[in-house]
Amino acid sequence: MFSMYRQLPGSMFAFFFASIINSLGHFVSPFLTFFLSEKVGLPENIIGMYLAATALSFLPGSLIAGKLADRTGRKKIYVTAFACAGLCLIPCAFLGSSRVIPLFIIASGFFGGMTIPCHQAMIMDLAPAEHRKAAFSLIYLGHNIGFSAGALLAGFMYRNHMKLLFLGDAATTLLAVIIVIIFIPETLPSREKIEAGFEAKGHERAEKGSVLKVLLARPFLLVFILLMPIYSFVYAQLDFSLPLYASGLFGDRGSVIFGSLMTVNTLIVVFFTVPFISLTRNLKPLLNIILTGILYAFGFGMLYFTRTPLLVFISTIIWTSGEILAATNIEVYVASHTPITHRARLTSITPLFIEAGRFLSPVLMGTYIMKRTVRMVWPLSFFLALFAALVLLLLHLVEKSAGSRGLEGKKSA
Repeated sequence: MFSMYRQLPGSMFAFFFASIINSLGHFVSPFLTFFLSEKVGLPENIIGMYLAATALSFLPGSLIAGKLADRTGRKKIYVTAFACAGLCLIPCAFLGSSRVIPLFIIASGFFGGMTIPCHQAMIMDLAPAEHRKAAFSLIYLGHNIGFSAGALLAGFMYRNHMKLLFLGDAATTLLAVIIVIIFIPETLPSREKIEAGFEAKGHERAEKGSVLKVLLARPFLLVFILLMPIYSFVYAQLDFSLPLYASGLFGDRGSVIFGSLMTVNTLIVVFFTVPFISLTRNLKPLLNIILTGILYAFGFGMLYFTRTPLLVFISTIIWTSGEILAATNIEVYVASHTPITHRARLTSITPLFIEAGRFLSPVLMGTYIMKRTVRMVWPLSFFLALFAALVLLLLHLVEKSAGSRGLEGKKSA
């Protein structure tokens, strides 16, 4: 099952180890809701606004870095932004329960956003098209190997060692930066390679013009990214509604149980990502993404009926299966429709659409919970995910019947 990774270049394994180390200290984000609620004492709607601001802070950083990375190089932008994201967390360790802390976290999010298009473009540059599913799954696997241990540590440190949450997150980020500096080269395609790309065929051929022109020439990709906010809206309940639900159901044990859920989530990813890829390797990426919606619908939807930790853990197994399919197929679908000349720019724009649901979810759900209850989040999540899956199935049928490569190839030529 692991043979698919043997064809990847050595730089991808450096990325893999950097992902493990960075994710091992990914302490702050999963417990931000608990921190703002229990330590700072903010109500749900204000917490939702802070989480939305943190999520939105990725956007300007991503847009700025996307243009720079396609012009000046991926690595230099990636390393600088990655280091700044870690440094922003250090002051938080010494500010107690100050309301200034979310501002530093938002700043960290801005610089973190700058790393996204660089990171995605570097993977596209390093991995040939036929090995991209393996490449993206390897990085995803590394992230979750680190996170599986980190989340459990964070769950127990949260009560008594808040400083270590922030300092540990910053330290592991900076260590990952050092690995990238030493072992990963600059991957920006040479001028000769880009010139040759204008003569190539397919969706990855070099293009001239704006990102908007590229997207309009690829209608199936455009429709796809316009549907993805629904998935990210549902999945965002993991960071907002699920901690609140766990706290309400289990009281003081809520943060520990939530940390255990995150560990179960990442252990499933670690041990089942490779088998999942093997089982679904003959399915097109879009079909796997349709299955994601079905698993999200039932995984999150069943929480409406849960009252015990066991059922919450079963729910986690189901939606984690959907997460694996999403993480190993969404980037592959986008990459296969992205010109070599626009890799960083397009991957800076697509999160604006794909992650829009994640940005809006805390604000909308915060108000929704205040008017109803957190339990009512789960039926809504069920219907939204199932609706998106059905629309994507229709997109797949239309794409198949139209012959998407021929149709979009003519439009982009």
